[in-house]
Amino acid sequence: MLRTIWNRQSTYRTQLKVLLAASLISIIPVIVLGFITYLIASSSIMQGISKTNKETMRQVQERIDKLLVTNDKIVLQQAFNPTLTDFLKEPDPLDNIQSLKNVTTILNTMEMLIDNVDSVYLYMNRQQLAINPSQGIVDAPKLGAELLQRINESKEPFFWYEHNTTRSELNGGSHVITLVRRLPVSSDQALGYLIINLNEQAIFNVFGSLYAGTNGEMLILTPSGSVLSDWHKPLNRELLSDHSIRALMASDIPESSDKIKINGDSMLVSSLESDYNGWRYVSILSLRELTKPIQSIKYTTTIICLALILMGLFASILLSKRLFRIISGIAESIRVIGKFNPTSQRKMDEFGLIHYYVETIRSENDELENQIKESMPLLRANFIQRLLTEPFRSGEFYEKLNYYQIPVKCSFYTVLCIELDNLRGQSEQDVNLFFYGAINIVKEIISHYTNGMVVRMQSDQIAVVINHGLESDEPSLLQAEIFRISEEIRTLIEQVLRVTATIGVGHSYLGLENIQRSYKEAVEALKYQLLEGTGTVLFIEQVNPEATTLTYPVEQEQSVLTNLRLGNLEQASSAVDDFAVSLKMKGSLTTDHVRQSFVQLVAATMRTLYELDPTEGPTLFEENVYQTVNGFKTMEHVVQWLKKVMFPTIITHIRHLRSERNSLIADKVLRYIHEHYDEDLSQPFLAEMVMIPVSHFSSIFKQEVGVTFTDYVISFRIDKAKELLAQTDLKVTDIADRLRYNNSQNFIRAFKRLTGVTPGDYRSKHVKTLQQ
Repeated sequence: MLRTIWNRQSTYRTQLKVLLAASLISIIPVIVLGFITYLIASSSIMQGISKTNKETMRQVQERIDKLLVTNDKIVLQQAFNPTLTDFLKEPDPLDNIQSLKNVTTILNTMEMLIDNVDSVYLYMNRQQLAINPSQGIVDAPKLGAELLQRINESKEPFFWYEHNTTRSELNGGSHVITLVRRLPVSSDQALGYLIINLNEQAIFNVFGSLYAGTNGEMLILTPSGSVLSDWHKPLNRELLSDHSIRALMASDIPESSDKIKINGDSMLVSSLESDYNGWRYVSILSLRELTKPIQSIKYTTTIICLALILMGLFASILLSKRLFRIISGIAESIRVIGKFNPTSQRKMDEFGLIHYYVETIRSENDELENQIKESMPLLRANFIQRLLTEPFRSGEFYEKLNYYQIPVKCSFYTVLCIELDNLRGQSEQDVNLFFYGAINIVKEIISHYTNGMVVRMQSDQIAVVINHGLESDEPSLLQAEIFRISEEIRTLIEQVLRVTATIGVGHSYLGLENIQRSYKEAVEALKYQLLEGTGTVLFIEQVNPEATTLTYPVEQEQSVLTNLRLGNLEQASSAVDDFAVSLKMKGSLTTDHVRQSFVQLVAATMRTLYELDPTEGPTLFEENVYQTVNGFKTMEHVVQWLKKVMFPTIITHIRHLRSERNSLIADKVLRYIHEHYDEDLSQPFLAEMVMIPVSHFSSIFKQEVGVTFTDYVISFRIDKAKELLAQTDLKVTDIADRLRYNNSQNFIRAFKRLTGVTPGDYRSKHVKTLQQ
């Protein structure tokens, strides 16, 4: 009896152990799986939030920059108006009432054209006065002492001036954002300044429109140390005084993203620096609000895990009784799957089949690793592209370099950007062959000197990351070595591939932290082929001037427009050559200045075309001529397009218009002569009737009719005299008087000169002919 009770207790203990073991087997994987799922989902969502926020901030920066650039272009166009310059040159401009009215009209026009403008002033240096359309003439101190000091100290043709009126409190306040442009534009001696005050709220509205539905806020950190904020929103003072925000003002990193704690609340702070004016846009978003989806996932995952645990506990009770049957079932399931159960393995026991299944999975993992190794070159190229264009966390570079098997042997990094010239018209296959050959040439040359990474960028440029030099080396000597390597690459590509290559070279920097800056400098250097031409090596420090003065060849523009109006293609082409030469001779210019000058020339040309033909002129070009101009890489290409495409098209159209217009003028004049031949007819009268100068009237009439105006009128009147002589009994003197001759003798002489007979003889001969 005791043995039986003992055996039953032993059986219960065994079943309890099996139950506990089965419960652990079912619960632990569920907990681990739920935790891993939560981490993966959280990480994925955070990466998505960070990436989306970066893209949105980039859109904010681009839209604000576009807003500022558009306003600047409108101001620049008005700044070239000679009315403003002539007004400022007058000894006492305020005495000329008409000029003052014209200037006020221009300022009024600017207030209507410029979006989000608060006020526009014309500041006169000598008089220390300013003109405003609504306020009239105001004293200079009303513009602000700091602004006047900045104007007196600045030597730039234009600058943006920002000022927070509540410097002691950064939390909100009133901001002044002002554009100041020197007049005259093309002179170093300033006679006055255009001052445009913008409504700063429009800038923050850009942020609000893109971050609608969130409590996000934006700061603008300016190079002068100002912190601009949306005064409609109560910014957290602790956030504004946080060292992380202050550190951004002194940071050289163009783009960053970080998390900080404010009163226990995690905030995502992202910043992006503008290349246009150096402003740094900072977005401040609450992670609690951004991560609401993660909380939902957390709760959902917890509920699912609890449900799975309960299901596992229930299943474990069954497993405790029939664990062996479950294992047999697993083995039977494996048998059904043919790829895990070849014929030779059908006689394996259950544990043997499970072992075979595990080995098969291991084999597939090995195959996957082999596939990753085969794809490593493509993965490595993709990483290099991201390394040059996307921000990485500090210290993350070297970890990824190790993973992608990229060696780091030297201390300095320099980026080259190579562009193959004149590949337009080539097939896609030929273009890929050219790039393949160029990349191999670059790798071969770099391998003789140092280490390097070469990749083809999405912009169809070849980026070269050169790893060279020791930490003790002088950067200027390393830069000279890079320049020699670049020249060798350019020469060999031209010799082997028979195409020219333009190479932009950035600065050499210690460590990987500034590799993106070197890449941006190389890309920026490439833009200067607009000035230097293709097939050259452009070092950013050589082509980027420290100080620039915006000048515009006004005389050459007027020569171009005059010759276009006259239909002189050769002279217009010569004038645009002079325009380009004048730009180069005006001193150190940036590519933006040159492009802006050519865009303005095209705008003036299109305006002339519209004035001559407001109906068909706007539709003469199917393409967007401004995009076409901005798409050219060199000044030579722009000039050739103007001479070979734009000017011939406009001149052909003008000539056609002129021919049609002259034909209509001649028809109108002839109809008037035919209907009023018996009245006084003069060239000045008819020229005024058709609204053209008298000097042009005679040449147009002879060109269209074939004879001079006087000869045609005399001939037509003589024809009418023949009809009167043949069909009426009017006396010769009466006919002469009707045809506006002073006396009959003049009429008789003119009649005989054209017909060979006198009026009397003509009548006698005509009457005899009729009688017969």
